[in-house]
Amino acid sequence: MRHYRLFLTSVRNENCSFCSVKDDPFVSLSFLDAVTLLREARRKGADYLSIDGGEVTMTSYFTKLIQRSVSLGFKKIVVNTNGFGFRNRDFTETVLEERQHILRICISLYGHNKRVHDRLTNVKGSFDATIKAIKNITDMRGDLVASLVVCSENFPFLKKYIGTLKRLKIKTVIISFVAVEDDVLWKPSFVPDIRDTIPFLQKAIDYANTKNISISLVFFPFCVLGKYYTEYATERYAGNRYKNQKEFFKGKHISKQCFGCTYYNSCPGVWEEYYKLRGFRFRPVSARLHESSN
Repeated sequence: MRHYRLFLTSVRNENCSFCSVKDDPFVSLSFLDAVTLLREARRKGADYLSIDGGEVTMTSYFTKLIQRSVSLGFKKIVVNTNGFGFRNRDFTETVLEERQHILRICISLYGHNKRVHDRLTNVKGSFDATIKAIKNITDMRGDLVASLVVCSENFPFLKKYIGTLKRLKIKTVIISFVAVEDDVLWKPSFVPDIRDTIPFLQKAIDYANTKNISISLVFFPFCVLGKYYTEYATERYAGNRYKNQKEFFKGKHISKQCFGCTYYNSCPGVWEEYYKLRGFRFRPVSARLHESSN
């Protein structure tokens, strides 16, 4: 499938500690502008759409945009959201009714409880609001994915986080190491040593496997994951999306040692700013070692 990403708005209702759009130029597309972009994307062959923001469900025409996206012929539509609109039952039904096979809702849930989640969104009550949205979506049998950004505040609770997903009937989660850029640069204590997170991450994966919860990892260097857990890294399966190596490594620190690693063309490495902050000892995996462990 050919992908098109629509950045709809930079308007937000939360103030997440790792927001990547806070300092970007203001964006607020009109319905007409959004549809024009979607038509052009379809003309060029795109059939997989992701809708990004800000908080996209805050746009007044969001339900109408979903209807139009489907009528234009997009076969898969991913909505990235903190659940704002889906807190309303009528909104949820309008968006999802008879579209569950096309729509995937990727919802930000940053902690296993309200203390952690609300601290990271900087909005009191945001955890309860997101849980309400999740329940509305699952009641409609929507295709729901949780999105977690790993940081100093939440990595010790990764296994408990999986337990929360199980109780909420969420079967898929994307776990990303915090991107050390934009607002995060001003909060160095917010960025853990990536090596400290790995034991907690591995235990969470093992636990998720016993609960039938699927995990995808993003931004974790393969040499610290270990071969078995590297199988969960999305970058391993990115395929042609990363043919442009310059784009793939943008903002990342890659050691000279990495050139001889069997994972060189797919491993995300670490963020350049992370390397300046925490340092990192790269451990390239030789092709011979990789083959012997198969």
